[in-house]
Amino acid sequence: MMTISANNQGARRRLTASVLLGLVASLAMAGCGSGNAKPPEVTWAGRLCDHLADNGSKITMPAVDLHAPRPTQKAVARFLTQVATQMHKLAGDMKRDGAPPVHGGKASYDAAMASLKQTSSAVEEARHDLEAAKVTDAESLSAALALAGKGLSKFSAYGGPAKDFRTNPKLKAAFDKSPACQKISEPFSSRP
Repeated sequence: MMTISANNQGARRRLTASVLLGLVASLAMAGCGSGNAKPPEVTWAGRLCDHLADNGSKITMPAVDLHAPRPTQKAVARFLTQVATQMHKLAGDMKRDGAPPVHGGKASYDAAMASLKQTSSAVEEARHDLEAAKVTDAESLSAALALAGKGLSKFSAYGGPAKDFRTNPKLKAAFDKSPACQKISEPFSSRP
């Protein structure tokens, strides 16, 4: 039979108390941190909305003055170039981030990328048509803008990739929960 002296019992109690305190502290810290963690799909949606806001903020609407046809043609063409450039940048941002981490995320990603590419192509085509038009007066400017407008109708109807992603219920919930997504607005809106 083994006997434990008073000194050994005190040392064991201190050791046991230290281990228990360490365990309690670890559990408390783990509990505090896990409540603040966002689900991965909310973090992903927030990154996309940050990209949308960043790209959208770099687009400035042109001044349209029918009494200054050539400068207006050039200003609108620059605007279309800005839109196309930011759409290409957004596509690159989306490629770097990859598909959303939810069931069906890859299919949603592929559909959103296809819509973005098609819309970007329509904007490029509208810019090309506008730049190729012979503009000399208000009437020819109006005709050139109308021709470009046909190509831009796809862009006007485009709700942005966030709208495409919102067709997935898990992603819709993620966009609704992301603070970054609550702040963005046109032209690449995540709001339905």
